[in-house]
Order: sequence, then structure tokens, then C-alpha cells
Amino acid sequence: MFNRIRLLNLLCAFSACAPLAALAMPADYSPIGATVSDGVYRTDLGNDPLSGLRHDVGYRINAKDLAASFVVSPSSVKIFAAMESRRARMPSYLPMAFKPIVVDITNFISQVQAKAGVSAEKTNEITNWQLAMKITRLSFCFGTDPKGVAAQIFTESKFDRQRVSGTGAVGLTQMTSAAIDEVNDQLGNRGRNGATPENLQYLYGAINCYMGGQPFKPMFEAGVIRRGDLVSKNRAARLRAKTWLQDNVDRDLIYGQITLKVMLGYARADGATGFAAYIEAFKKYNGEPRGRDMRYARENVAAMKTI
Repeated sequence: MFNRIRLLNLLCAFSACAPLAALAMPADYSPIGATVSDGVYRTDLGNDPLSGLRHDVGYRINAKDLAASFVVSPSSVKIFAAMESRRARMPSYLPMAFKPIVVDITNFISQVQAKAGVSAEKTNEITNWQLAMKITRLSFCFGTDPKGVAAQIFTESKFDRQRVSGTGAVGLTQMTSAAIDEVNDQLGNRGRNGATPENLQYLYGAINCYMGGQPFKPMFEAGVIRRGDLVSKNRAARLRAKTWLQDNVDRDLIYGQITLKVMLGYARADGATGFAAYIEAFKKYNGEPRGRDMRYARENVAAMKTI
């Protein structure tokens, strides 16, 4: 039975199994934000025509910083570079060239869960191999390091999608209400207040690459919350949003990945590169005081280097 399951997973993993469909930016995206509060976070963005406006979400990122590559692990750099031409036309299946990365991440997930004496495959509703494939594909499409993504998921949830923190964070990367609002804004939930057309084009392109052409709608397009709403301000919307993420591994991964990519882009804008960019991004992702954010960041980077 074990060998048959592995064979079926392998065949499914590297063969076409999903219909292709177009993915576009929100149809009713407005280039003008409704309101701009005094909650400014960053306005020093050079040529950004909106750089003088106060920004009511956490991070306004230049397109060049958001779309930059943050692949640092030697094996990932080599494989991703060789496959670069496939990013714009990524097939629905994962090409065999990525298999060495998938194997490394699968082994890491299995070791983590074996050490803890648990297996999250049943609750995740996918095998560790399939989860490793998704992490690899996600990273390739978004220009992040798959071992960095795996390390963060290890620290946040031990690869258990159903884990819920004491403060209500959910999913593989333990998304908080604030993080969900940030991603929604980056995807156009509140118009130009949260995202520029260039950033929207990049993010929806990366999502399309990851989804292999399968349709994807952010929660404000899928009817989970009303357009313009903040889940951090409404308990009912917050519960719906978190349930929506927990119900589907791709949504879970995409929202977590956009959060990390925004943090990496912000770190790059501040001059950080290589592993230093991950240190800064992980610190911002964690956000805890008294040095706990730095410990979190260093633990993640150390885990990256062991995979």
C-alpha cells in the first residue's frame, strides 16, 4: 500500500492534472483610494507618484523591490535560474527539474514531524510530498527561497494547517487579522490606498504562475468579506476570513507568501540582501518586543541552512 501511494503521488505530482483558466486583477479595481488615514508607515519611495500620501496599510512597496528575487540557497538558485523561462508560462504540473528541492523539503517535513511524534498529513489532507511540491512551486513563482518558506512554516505551525495559536492566528504561516488585511490591501481591496497597478500586476501574475492557470479570487472577490472591509475591525468577517484560509491549502499558502514577500521587499528597500533580507523580513513578520523577533528570525535562517 505504501509503495502504491508513493507511486500515485509521484505520477500526480509531475503530470498535468488541472484545467487552465485566465486569472486577472479585480475587475472593479479603483485607482483612487477612498480615504487615507494618518497611519503612515513609509513615504520615502522616490519616483512613486503617491509617495507623498499617507498610507493606511502597513507597507507601500516599490514594484522593483516587491518583484525582486530573494532566492539564496545554492541549490535553489541553480535550479530556479535554469527554469527562469518557465515562470511566465508555468504548466499546471511541476516540472521534474524541481524534484531535488521537493525531496529536500519533504525529508525536512518528515523529520520534523517524526521528531515531534506526529503526522499532519491527515489533517492537512495532502501528503508531505505534495506540500513540499506546493512550497517549491510557490517560491519559484514569487521569487522567494523554498527553504526559507519551509523554515518559516516549520517555526510557525510545524507544517500543520489546522494549528490555531492562542491569539487566533491560523494556517501554515499563522496568519493574523492584521496580516490578512495587509494581503487584501496589497491585492486591491481598498484601491490605490493599498496597492499600485504595477504591484497588482506582479502579484496576480505570481498567483497565476502558482495556480497553473486555475482560477483564484482573493476573499474580497470571493464574497467572504465585503470589498473595502477590514477583518481586524469586524469579528464576523474575521471568523469568515480565517475559516476561508483554513479550508484550502492554496489560499493558505498564497496569503502567507504575499505577507513574506512584502516584508522581503521592504527589507530590500532598506538595503538588506541575501540572508540579511530574510533576517529583517522575519523580524517584521514576527514583530515581538525585547529581542524575541530577532531570535525568531535567526531560528528561521538557521533552519533554512539545514534543509
